[in-house]
Amino acid sequence: MWCVYAFTVLSLFPIAVPASTGAIQYISSGVLQLVLLPALMVGSAILNEGAEDRARQDHEILIQELQMLRDILDALNLATQGHTEEK
Repeated sequence: MWCVYAFTVLSLFPIAVPASTGAIQYISSGVLQLVLLPALMVGSAILNEGAEDRARQDHEILIQELQMLRDILDALNLATQGHTEEK
């Protein structure tokens, strides 16, 4: 987040020294590239943290369900072990 603040201050530099750049160049490159791109990166990093937490929780639930299925299959195998028919 510090990067967004630093680039915001840097992009405001042409306001202090207006002769250094033109207004169109300031609006197109200064604000859009220096301020918005880091802000988007910070936002996507925050959203990715939530997605990683959900994926971790889903993984734990799936592992528990897999273990339950294995237990059920083991119980079924034990129950049907002597009951197979041969033709």
